[in-house]
Amino acid sequence: MTFLVRIASALKRRTAGMQTAFGGTTRAEAAESALMDAINKYQAKVKFGFEQFPADSTDASYGECQRNSCCAGSVKEPNWNNGPRISGPLQCGESGFPCPYPSDDTASYAALQKVRTFYQNRLPLKEEDDHYVLLVTASEPYCRSSSDACEQALDAADDLGEMGIRVVVLSVGYQPPANSCLTRISQTGSKLPVPSGLKTLYTPASVSSLNATVAEIALALAKTTCTMESWDTPPPDDAQVMISVGRTSVPQVEGTAQSG
Repeated sequence: MTFLVRIASALKRRTAGMQTAFGGTTRAEAAESALMDAINKYQAKVKFGFEQFPADSTDASYGECQRNSCCAGSVKEPNWNNGPRISGPLQCGESGFPCPYPSDDTASYAALQKVRTFYQNRLPLKEEDDHYVLLVTASEPYCRSSSDACEQALDAADDLGEMGIRVVVLSVGYQPPANSCLTRISQTGSKLPVPSGLKTLYTPASVSSLNATVAEIALALAKTTCTMESWDTPPPDDAQVMISVGRTSVPQVEGTAQSG
């Protein structure tokens, strides 16, 4: 039995577009709730990391982001059961963490660049591990002081793809045009194939659709964390087939209503 570790880094933006009203709440609050529901449910099966842009006041990059809103926070390394470490910054305001000040700039390109650096510092990546970046946004990459935000985002996404990392775009309440930068980011090639049931661009237009979409993405990752190798020739006696997790044997049970 081979376990494939799914690593999903959620990049969340607190720019002006994410503060737009969205079904009785805001895009940011709806995204926070949907992400935390998925993280709490699947954190034992998926390694979740986190980065937000711009950074909040607890982040090492906060000073830089105060001076320049075209700035992304630090990457919190993906790990098992990372929900408590993510929930404070993600649910700022509610949890006592101060929120980043909303900006008209969308530093998704800076976030992707920091994630690229994060993975470059960990090369070579283990072949048996699968890595995903979930970019949560509500607008195109943009910075008033830069004319090539899109090109920088695409370069970072291309480099991530070359490393075998798949970028998935979740555009909350915003339908990007076919030739837009966000659409092109979602079309970035990668050595990592798209698993069954997963798309690379999602555009939920309601809170219920957003909740269902995030659950769908998390399930697609968690579902394939475990695969079994099979052979053309079956074992001589089915009763003697045993499954082990590490060095611990999984007990056989009768019926399908139990684990084992």
